[in-house]
Amino acid sequence: MNDLPRPFARNGPEPSDRTVIARTPVWTFLPPAEPVGAVLFLHHRTGLDDFTADITARLLGLGCAVTVPELFAGQPPGLAPEERKSLLRDEELLEVMAGGTRLLRRTGRDVAALGFCMGGRLAFLAAVAGTGVDRSCCFYGGALDQGWHHAVSPLERTSAGAAPVQFHRGSRDTNPDAGRLARAVQAFDEVGGYLEACTYAGAGHAFANRFAADRHHPVVAARAWDRATAFLGLAAPVEPRRHPAGAAAGRPEDPR
Repeated sequence: MNDLPRPFARNGPEPSDRTVIARTPVWTFLPPAEPVGAVLFLHHRTGLDDFTADITARLLGLGCAVTVPELFAGQPPGLAPEERKSLLRDEELLEVMAGGTRLLRRTGRDVAALGFCMGGRLAFLAAVAGTGVDRSCCFYGGALDQGWHHAVSPLERTSAGAAPVQFHRGSRDTNPDAGRLARAVQAFDEVGGYLEACTYAGAGHAFANRFAADRHHPVVAARAWDRATAFLGLAAPVEPRRHPAGAAAGRPEDPR
């Protein structure tokens, strides 16, 4: 036990440290043994809720060190999720993500970014904007073609220096829709980067969120999580290369 407050609204992992980067609290969680991986975990639009706590705990259970920036800290109380998200600025977020990555470098492990929904967009942004992550895993991140508060969009930032990306999307999702994912694949193709596009038939937005019963798709969620943990470096390492054959089209995969 330590004297740090717990960042999650209810039960959740106990943090090992709290650092402030660009006026944003960044929580660090360490596994009981030497970390086998390091993950910058970027929360979704409902913040540090039960889902965020659950994913953090799962990563710790796999032996990862995890940093979780509290991106809505300091905002006025009582705002709706979309209002909170609208106050975020890409340039400030990049500073926070780069700082969180530097914290994880102390583990001596490669650093991966992971995010869902809003966090999926930020994980993509981390990969293309030089934050120092070694790879990014993005679950249904939307608005890749939009910069927040006059910033350059994540797609426009894509260059030969982009970190490898794995992107998960349900075929029924409209944000991102198939066209936006195809544009992301094209952007990586044009610079010789690696983007693995995983599209799952029958799944919609937030298919991995077991706390959203109307959206959760357990079969797809389990398959995507297995792929994600392998890509994050918790199984075989992933070398930068061009996307696998067929990934560009983002063909839906039957989850059965």
